[in-house]
Amino acid sequence: DLLDDLPDHAADKDGKKTYSRPSVFAIPSDITDEQVQQVRDYFKSTPTSREGLLKRLSQEFALNSINKLKQDKDFMQKLQTALGDKQNALDFLNEIEGRLDQRTLEDTTKDITVPPKTMDQIIKLLDKGIKIFEAKPGQMRMEFIPGGGNAVAFILRGIKAGLQQGLKFAQALKRVVKQIKDYTAVTNKQKQIIDDQIGSLTEADLDNYEKVQQRVDIALEEVALDKYKNVNESEIEDIKKILKGKNKANKVKALKNFFQFINTSFQKNSKTHKLWQGEKAKDAFNYWQKEFGVDLGELGFTAPGGSILLDGKKIVDAGPLRPSNAPTNIRNVYTKKGFKGALEYIRNNIAKSDQNSDDAINFIVDTIGDLVEAGKVDVAVQLLDIMGYASDSALRMAGKIRSIQDNVKTLDGKKFVEFEHTPPISVLRDKIRGVLKSNVNVDSIKQQVRDILNESYVDIIGKQEAEKLNIPRR
Repeated sequence: DLLDDLPDHAADKDGKKTYSRPSVFAIPSDITDEQVQQVRDYFKSTPTSREGLLKRLSQEFALNSINKLKQDKDFMQKLQTALGDKQNALDFLNEIEGRLDQRTLEDTTKDITVPPKTMDQIIKLLDKGIKIFEAKPGQMRMEFIPGGGNAVAFILRGIKAGLQQGLKFAQALKRVVKQIKDYTAVTNKQKQIIDDQIGSLTEADLDNYEKVQQRVDIALEEVALDKYKNVNESEIEDIKKILKGKNKANKVKALKNFFQFINTSFQKNSKTHKLWQGEKAKDAFNYWQKEFGVDLGELGFTAPGGSILLDGKKIVDAGPLRPSNAPTNIRNVYTKKGFKGALEYIRNNIAKSDQNSDDAINFIVDTIGDLVEAGKVDVAVQLLDIMGYASDSALRMAGKIRSIQDNVKTLDGKKFVEFEHTPPISVLRDKIRGVLKSNVNVDSIKQQVRDILNESYVDIIGKQEAEKLNIPRR
């Protein structure tokens, strides 16, 4: 009778029934005949394994029957009549179901397990996953792994390398997890997030690349969320202290710097930090005003349109060559007037761009110095991380334009260009992190950070050339 409940069945000319449930009984294409035979031999090997299989199958059939009975209104009414007022029919079946369902209990003496994969099978799965994920872009500008690129591919390559060096799967994974934690985790909470999501991967998970991707995405999002949260709390605390003072000029200066160099890392990334909804200036302005506990309008700050203003003037007025708009502006001029026209456009606007760079460098240097002096080195590192994620952040504004390519290829009738940071933003952050780990003298740290940022340049090159340069190296 249980088989009659299967959705796909038919009767031949003699009345004999046959059953078909491909989604349940079909063997996945990546399971080899050898593996199927291993499973068969395992279940035939001992009375314990045979008994375990039969017990599991009988439980599944019985539980399936109970679920069907629950949906049969006529049966449930008859059962309730038989039980009378002593017990509810549904509760009665649930109780039976609970006694039958032993699937969540661990019985090591009768456990049904699939034989472990061979080394060749694991390497084959890793190679397949690496090929898939290397073709995909990295997850965020806030690099999760050394050198950027796709984090899943990095993890699979690391596991493969460990296995080929003689490590067990768990040991190889642990080494990769340590690399990720050393590179991106700042707080114990962030380390725990990576351990919980990535450190818990198993050989069995390699059969489901989507699950591996999901684990990495969750870790990436939660680590980024924690970094934003920590920087947010620190900045609010520091601004509130200044706002409690009586000197209005100091209050205005602190808020102006905040909106120019800190808010730019938050405003367009609300989906990542989740502190507020929306990416408009007004959304950010309202959030900060509430958190600071002051009427920003009384200090001259407003957000009537798409920008935050001080005394009616834009605070973030980076001009036509800021990282978020320069590629589009230069592309339009390059397409219409060629290389000479693009070069002239840059020369006409280079002074404003260089001033923005100097202002950004000064802010970063002073802010890191203040955080180190206050014992907040971890916040300084996390601030650099979120600055690397936002296009118009102080860290990305620090680089001065050095050159423009004179033979940009035409794509769809246009000259697409990109800002190529030299050294890359991730390298700048790594160098500054190194300074913060090895130095405790505030003045010395500030000078070293300034020297690092003064070596930051931007080259304007073709989009296709930029894509070639940005292919992650193993």
